Amino acid sequence: IMDGEGQWARYRRTLELERSAGPGAHVALLAPEADAVELAYLDIGPPGFQRSRSDDPETVRQGLANGDFQRWSRGLTFQSTGVSIETADGWLLSAPKGLKGVRAALVQIEAADGAVDYGIGLKADAPTGPVTLSTQVHPAAVRRGGDWTLELTVQRHPGSGRGVARLGRVLLSDDPLGGPRAAVLGRDVLLAPDARRVRLSVDAGAWGAAGVDGRRAIDEQPAVFLVIEFQDRALDAVLTGAVLTQDAEPEAERDAFASFEDFNLMSQLARTAGLEGWARETVSVEGVSALAEAEPAAPPARWSNWAYPAVDIVVPVYNAEVHTLGCLKALVEVTDIPYRLIVVDDGSAPSTRRALDDFAIGRPWIEVIHNATNLGYTRAANVGLKAGRAPWVVLLNSDTVVTPGWLVGLLDIGLSDSAIGMVGPLSNAATWQSVPAVRDAHGQWAVNRIPGDLTLEAWSEAIRRSSQRAHPSVPLLNGFCTLMRRAALQAVNFLDEETFPVGYGEEVDLCIRVGKAGYRMHVADDVFVFHHKSSSFGKERRAVLSKQGGAAVRKKHRDVNLAGLEEQLATLVPLLQLRQDLKTKVLEDAQ
Repeated sequence: IMDGEGQWARYRRTLELERSAGPGAHVALLAPEADAVELAYLDIGPPGFQRSRSDDPETVRQGLANGDFQRWSRGLTFQSTGVSIETADGWLLSAPKGLKGVRAALVQIEAADGAVDYGIGLKADAPTGPVTLSTQVHPAAVRRGGDWTLELTVQRHPGSGRGVARLGRVLLSDDPLGGPRAAVLGRDVLLAPDARRVRLSVDAGAWGAAGVDGRRAIDEQPAVFLVIEFQDRALDAVLTGAVLTQDAEPEAERDAFASFEDFNLMSQLARTAGLEGWARETVSVEGVSALAEAEPAAPPARWSNWAYPAVDIVVPVYNAEVHTLGCLKALVEVTDIPYRLIVVDDGSAPSTRRALDDFAIGRPWIEVIHNATNLGYTRAANVGLKAGRAPWVVLLNSDTVVTPGWLVGLLDIGLSDSAIGMVGPLSNAATWQSVPAVRDAHGQWAVNRIPGDLTLEAWSEAIRRSSQRAHPSVPLLNGFCTLMRRAALQAVNFLDEETFPVGYGEEVDLCIRVGKAGYRMHVADDVFVFHHKSSSFGKERRAVLSKQGGAAVRKKHRDVNLAGLEEQLATLVPLLQLRQDLKTKVLEDAQ
C-alpha cells in the first residue's frame, strides 16, 4: 500500500471466512487512506492449507495465461477499424494494415465424443494482410528460461469452403506486434478442418532473440510475447489451445545450435540473417506435414456458427430451480451461434444460487449476476439488459425451453431490415403467439400441450414445415422470449421498472414505446419456443398481477387504442392459416 508520501509498505493478512467461498464469491479490498494499492496474491482454501506461489519460477507449469480460452470478460465477438483490440482475456488481435473486415469470436467446438473445446476464431472474407494474435508469456517462465515446448492447436472451420487457411509465422518477441527482436519458432502450417497440434521448441536462442539477457537481473528482463501470425487470402481459422510447458528432460537429439551453451552467443546466432530460418524452416505438426494439407478427418459434431453477430441472452431468475436449469441446459445444447448468457439471480434461495453458479463453471460465455435482494422482475431484467454489449439482446423467461434453430430464425428476421426492432417466436403459451390454440375451452389464454407422442423438437419441426414464413408485422409481442435490437432498446431507455416493477404489462409498454420510436415488430412464424408458464408466481397471483399490469398500461398510454391492437393480432392471416394447418394436418396425424 502506498501512503501519502509515496512510500510502499507490504502487508500480509490471513482471514477466516464464516462460510465457504463458492464460484460466485466476491472479494473487495478497501484502503481509503492509501494513494495506491497493489494486490500481490489472493488464495482461498481450507484451514491449514499451504499456499503455492504461482509466480515462483520453480512452480510455474503453463507459461501462457488463458491458453484454453476460458475467460472472455470483454465480450464474445470483436470488430475494430484500428490496428489492435484485446479479445479473450490476455490475447491481443492486431493487423498492421488495420482490422477492418476482420472478426474475432469465441468458438465452441463439440466433438463426436461430447468433449467441448473453446477457442478464438478469426474470420475475414477479403484479403487483409498479416493478422496476429499475441499474448504475454508468464514472467516466471521468462525468468526461468531454459528449454520449453510450445503446443498450439489450430484448425479452420469445416464449413468455410474457401480452401486452406495458413498459419504464417510463430514468434517469440519483446513486442506484442512482433518487432525486430524476435525468434521465429515456426512457419507455414496449413490448416485442415480437424484440429492440428503444432509443437515447437523454445530454447535459449529463442529467449535471447526476444531480448532476454542472462546477464541482467531478474526484474530487468523485458516482457516477452508469443505472436502467432495468420496469412491467407481469406482468413478462417480457429486457435483452440496454446500451451507453453518446460521440458521435463532434455531431448536426446538437438538441432545444430544445441552445442552452443553460452546464452548470449545463442542470442546473437538467433538474430543472424538466414540462420534462424534455416534452423526452423519446417514445423513439427502432429498428424500432418507442415508443407501440405492432409486429407481432412471427420469434422467435429457441432461448431458455433459465428457468421452471425453477437447476441446477449438475458434470463432473469427467481427460484423455480428445476425449470430454470432446464431452460439453461436447452440453451447450451441447441444454440449454435455466439452468445453471451447473462443470468440475473433476483434474490433466489441459496440452493438456486449455488445451482446457477455450478452451471456456469467451465462455460466462459455464462455470467451469473446475483442481486442481494429481490428487486422484482423488471428491475432484474434491466440489470441484465444493461450489463450486455452485443448489438442484439434476447430477454428470455426462465421457464422456457428453446428448440434447434431458434436464435438463427429470430436473427434472420431482425437482420433483414434495419427498421425491425423486436422479433418474437411462436409458443404453446404466449397469448396471440400461441399455436395451435389461442384460447382454451373457458375463454382463457391457452396453455397448449405438445400433441400425441411428438417430442418438443419434432413439434417444432412440424411447425417450421407448416409455416408460410410470412414473418408478419405486429403491434405487440409477448415478452416470454423477445429478440431486441440494442439500439431500439436504448432509444426508449429499457424497460419501465417504475410503472411495472414485477412485470406484467412491461412488454406491452415496451412495444408501444419502441413502435413510437420508429421501429417495427415481427413474429417469427417458423420458430417455436416452449413456455411452461410462469414458475415464479402461482396461477391466482399471476391473474392478479396481469390485471394490475393491464390497468397500468391503459393509464400510461391513454392515446393508444389497445383494443384495436388486439384486433390486429387476432386477425393475422398467416397465423390463422398456420393454426388451421396444424390442427388438420399435424394434430390429426398425431392422434
